[in-house]
Amino acid sequence: MPRRFCLLGGSALVAGLFVILWFSLSRTQMPAPGQSVAGSPSAATAAASAERMKPIEALSPSSALIEIAGRSQILNANVRGEFPRFPVPAAAVIKARVPFADAQPGDSIAVQAEDGGTLQGEASQGLVIVGTDHWVNVVFQTAAKDGLNRITLRGNGESRMLEFWVGKEPPVLVRK
Repeated sequence: MPRRFCLLGGSALVAGLFVILWFSLSRTQMPAPGQSVAGSPSAATAAASAERMKPIEALSPSSALIEIAGRSQILNANVRGEFPRFPVPAAAVIKARVPFADAQPGDSIAVQAEDGGTLQGEASQGLVIVGTDHWVNVVFQTAAKDGLNRITLRGNGESRMLEFWVGKEPPVLVRK
């Protein structure tokens, strides 16, 4: 009989602790989504902001930074310098920063819109200049119709390709 009393006592203790914990948590003011109790951004929100605001020097030489409608995205290139296809709205204005690590500041990089869309600003002349940070800036407006919009950048023995897709992407076809 003493063992049963001990088990019952242990269960009652666990249940009591559970009730106390639940009661104290229910009285604590829970933060709104994206906010901490003190009202400052949560750690996840702060980390996302820090990533978005990461200085160019901290990005990899195989990364590109694109901005569409005030939102930034980091893309990573494969070994051939091709960045993954990125979905965008029709007639979107894209600001891209692309690295050319082996180029010297002041070098010219040839830039070309391959499939659709138009290059704007400095890039509209077909050349962009490498900055002191070894990055080039390109402004591009995608086509108004659905389809692939690629930008090719070539210079100093390096080649980069950005791919943007306007509209609903077609399914992948597998050839037999």
